[in-house]
Amino acid sequence: MSRVTGRDTAWDRSRHAVQQKVQELAFALFAEHGFDATTVEQIAAETGVSRATLFRYFGTKEDIVLGDTAEQCAVLTTAFAARPPEEDVWISLQRAAEALPSAQSPEHARQVAMLVHSSASLRSRYLVKMAAWQEVLVPLVEQRLGAQRGTRSRVRAAAIVACSLACLDVAADALRHSAELTLDQLYGEAVSAVRGPAGPKS
Repeated sequence: MSRVTGRDTAWDRSRHAVQQKVQELAFALFAEHGFDATTVEQIAAETGVSRATLFRYFGTKEDIVLGDTAEQCAVLTTAFAARPPEEDVWISLQRAAEALPSAQSPEHARQVAMLVHSSASLRSRYLVKMAAWQEVLVPLVEQRLGAQRGTRSRVRAAAIVACSLACLDVAADALRHSAELTLDQLYGEAVSAVRGPAGPKS
């Protein structure tokens, strides 16, 4: 789902509106035929735009589901940087993830999770996006940790970000089977499991 901000121009808002319409109609096709079986030509015909126009709004068919990587990286870094510097870094990462456009609607997040885990090409693209998210977040986390910069501090920061993103992936997978819990709740549960002692809660 595309994201509109207060700084967007009229052209940006128009582009976001078209992207949202394309996504809604494309998701209906994916639900009916499956992601892999749905062609770009079908999406273009259903949405009333040309194939060339479709690719101007979305770089690939996978991006219709997963969104724009550069935009997501900007959202993550801006949201993380806006968190209080004294806040626990894990909490800051969770709040940054909650700012992603795909996390804004519980139903949309569930649809994305269902599709990502039903298509090898989508799954592959999703992992590439997560690698891009890690690349932009690691320097921010390393700076937040406050240790002297070096190999050890970067390893620590990279490990924290990798674990946080793995928790997000686990939460998205679990979301497919949960109608009552949100992505944020499942993500928080996954992070708690990684950080706290294993075993049932009292």
